[in-house]
Amino acid sequence: MKKIAFILALVFVSFGILGCSKEKAIEKSLYKNGGEWKIDIYNTEIFDQSTDTLMYSEYTTNAGSIEFYENGTVIWKITLSGTPNYFGGNWINSEDQITMIINGSVEFYKLVEHSKEKISLTRDVIEDSDGDGVFIRQNSVLELTKVE
Repeated sequence: MKKIAFILALVFVSFGILGCSKEKAIEKSLYKNGGEWKIDIYNTEIFDQSTDTLMYSEYTTNAGSIEFYENGTVIWKITLSGTPNYFGGNWINSEDQITMIINGSVEFYKLVEHSKEKISLTRDVIEDSDGDGVFIRQNSVLELTKVE
């Protein structure tokens, strides 16, 4: 009888461990230990969609940090073109994407790589950013390292 109880307990513990979804594991790793991630690389390119002409590009290393909080808030501290910027908003994730609402704008980042120490995100979007009928394509890459 003790063997059966032990085996059943082992089965339930195994299901508990295996039952943790990839989505939930990513979520926890984002906000664990303070939730601060250093922006090692920020690379973005903006093209005129109709002519495929490069309009703007920026490649920055040590660009700042992103802080994810358990309550779903996020704070970006990023320096672009020598200017420090601070953005706040909210975040949510799935197993292959992190969605952030920053200053009222919804931004979808594809989760290319994820570990407890490193995250690689990409963002590819086509939009009429200022409502003038000119569409732009923005490609961005973020490489993040966990701050302990």
